[in-house]
Amino acid sequence: MLTQISDKRQLLSFLKTDPFLHVYSIGDLDDFFWERTTWYAWVEQNAIRALFLLYQGDDSVPTLLALEEQNSEVAIALLHDLRHSLPERFYGQNQRDIHLRQGDLQRVLTLYREAYPGNWFDPRMLETGQYLGIEDAGRLVAVAGIHVFSPQYKVVALGNITTHPAFRGKGLSTLLTSSLCRQLFETVDWIGLNVAYGNHAAIRCYSKIGFVEHCRFEEILVTGRI
Repeated sequence: MLTQISDKRQLLSFLKTDPFLHVYSIGDLDDFFWERTTWYAWVEQNAIRALFLLYQGDDSVPTLLALEEQNSEVAIALLHDLRHSLPERFYGQNQRDIHLRQGDLQRVLTLYREAYPGNWFDPRMLETGQYLGIEDAGRLVAVAGIHVFSPQYKVVALGNITTHPAFRGKGLSTLLTSSLCRQLFETVDWIGLNVAYGNHAAIRCYSKIGFVEHCRFEEILVTGRI
């Protein structure tokens, strides 16, 4: 049954089934954001099977998040039933990520060229299977991956995380990095990363996921004389 839900406990129960994936939506339950949200769900036997969150910011296009992971047909049906309740114009986001492989190399390179020039991407890292992406109309618009990955030593260093400039501010990097960490914890015990001290947007992203600062270091270029 399609219904609008305002019970935070019921919403939280559904969202906590995958807190890394739904970190943004759990945060939207906070009183600070709550008034900007409208929640719709498909409920069967008193349990949420699919969920949509409509978020309206200040003077911006509303965002509709599809918070469903198992049955896309249910989500599509829910969206169809909601069509008369939605604004005429909104930004849609389905929280699904894709695994990137060697066949996606050119798309990955194109995104880095447009969004993250001067990166430290090694194409060979796609072979690890530890690169995730988000598409929009078939176009790769966000990616999260690794610099170093060792199941043998149970460690990984995240890297090459970026979102196309036209899609920033929507939490895509946070969602991808959360999903990647959840995947990586199946094979490693320690996850780390480096981020420039002045990159406040990236620091906010990683802090929301749960990363904390461990130490600071400086990079310098040394040129010797012969």
